[in-house]
Amino acid sequence: MGLQALTAGSAGEALEAIRLSAGRVAPALLDLNMPGLGGLAALDALRALDPPAPALLVTGSADLLGADDLGRIGAAGVLARPFDVGRLREAVAALLGR
Repeated sequence: MGLQALTAGSAGEALEAIRLSAGRVAPALLDLNMPGLGGLAALDALRALDPPAPALLVTGSADLLGADDLGRIGAAGVLARPFDVGRLREAVAALLGR
């Protein structure tokens, strides 16, 4: 897809890398149940950036999240674990309008 992955050891490191990227990183993949700063708190931080960074939420509980929930919490989409590379590509392409 012509994208380069950035990895981080924690949500805090990921948010700092995204902040420093000045809008060049999209989308962020966030696990709902990340240790430390959880996925919902990380989504709030991404929405507060200028420009806001879109995020796909990764969770094993996708069946508990509806479209209204995703809009309310600020996620651009959800990937249910386990997912394969094809599903990841589809979600990223949809988010980027490709």
